[in-house]
Amino acid sequence: MFYLFIAIILEFSLIYFFSKRAFYGFRRVFLRLFGGFISEYFVYFFYLPGVLVHELAHYFSAKILGVRVGRLRIFPIGYVEIEKRDFLRMSLVALSPFLIGVGFIFLTTYLFMAESVFESFWGRFFFVYIIFVISNTMFLSKSDIKSSWLLVVFVVVASFIILKIYGFEGGLIYSGFVIAFKYLLIVIIINLALLFLLSCDILLSWLQRSLK
Repeated sequence: MFYLFIAIILEFSLIYFFSKRAFYGFRRVFLRLFGGFISEYFVYFFYLPGVLVHELAHYFSAKILGVRVGRLRIFPIGYVEIEKRDFLRMSLVALSPFLIGVGFIFLTTYLFMAESVFESFWGRFFFVYIIFVISNTMFLSKSDIKSSWLLVVFVVVASFIILKIYGFEGGLIYSGFVIAFKYLLIVIIINLALLFLLSCDILLSWLQRSLK
């Protein structure tokens, strides 16, 4: 279980590294193929469930912690205005999309194991899609990282200690980790595919300029 936990941490790290690059790759290729603002809005709409979870996590965590919030926008680019307060509350508000995102992934994994609806092709497709958009939009922005990096380290270390003590080998929790690992690996592969499309698009642009 410990090595599986480390593997999932590495997967999240890779997704964090690839996610924004893949998004802009997807957006650029889609605009090149179809053009127009409708194409660009389609890309934002594709990521909408993840953006919705991200921004609402900020919003409700701030409300719960007594931090004043201002304007909230979900589409096309999400953001929420949050009043600056003490370090702990700002850290929790900043970290909330990641914590909610991880919880959402493992909850979806549990439903995948418990419900037969995910056994169909479209059920599995929907499962991969939800895991993809949530995991690609749950990470912290640069300003969020500045506010909560210490809390991130604490959460990872605390999780490591809990797993080291209790192990959780076998059973439902272990099975959930295994399925989450497999589908996060699919997310990484999809991001790599989008980055490959971006590289092809850049190469095609270079060839077009060279041939003129």
